[in-house]
Amino acid sequence: MPNATLTSTVPILAYHFFGNSRHSYDLSEDETPYCLDQSLLREHLQGLRDAGYELLSLPQYLAGESLPARPILLTVDDGHLSFLEVALPILAEFSAPVTLFLVGGNLRRPEYLTSVQVAELSAQGVEIGSHGQSHRPLTSMPLEQARAEMAQSRQALEEASGGEVSFLALPHGFGSHAIFTTARELGYKAVCTSQFGLNPREPVPFCLKRLGIKGPMTWKDLQPLLGPDTRPFRQACLRDRVKTVAKWVLRRHRQG
Repeated sequence: MPNATLTSTVPILAYHFFGNSRHSYDLSEDETPYCLDQSLLREHLQGLRDAGYELLSLPQYLAGESLPARPILLTVDDGHLSFLEVALPILAEFSAPVTLFLVGGNLRRPEYLTSVQVAELSAQGVEIGSHGQSHRPLTSMPLEQARAEMAQSRQALEEASGGEVSFLALPHGFGSHAIFTTARELGYKAVCTSQFGLNPREPVPFCLKRLGIKGPMTWKDLQPLLGPDTRPFRQACLRDRVKTVAKWVLRRHRQG
């Protein structure tokens, strides 16, 4: 019988890059820690299945109707080619719905998904979301420029995918009340943040927390983070708050 506290929350996992022995990607020093081996992705999905979790799409969660006892969502940020070449076949094995957040300005960038590939993924049922136009933090620019970033990326990705882009993932996780208000005004239905945490079953918030996945995170590492009453979850929340404050101070120092 699932724990009552556990089932009252909805985890959203945030992946970025993937690797295996057949593909060698030119990841930067900042990107490498977020690269997960395909064997661990499969381990995560098998662990979730065995633990009784049911994978939902972001639109299903926002609809809020008849959620399963243990819902969980998968998101992938950045739109790196490794999503298509490494992760997608494994996700297909588990019939796992996923929201893929892409940077509008990266559609011609080497080792990132092209417009043609985005259209093919959308046709296969992958939910396409925006991760900004340039991947610069939206709070690092004037609000009107941030508005343009959110609008331009949405337009570029809708043209590429042939479908509606309804969701935004904050570049670098930085947001503000003004950014969230602007996203609503532009028609986004939800914003995924990088704030570590779980989400309520209802009401579904506009700003969603996520659990960031890094390599080499095993299922044994991940499982305790899926419930709010565990010590690893509380420790991770504390680390996230400290890291967020440190990033904010560093960014303010660079701007000053």
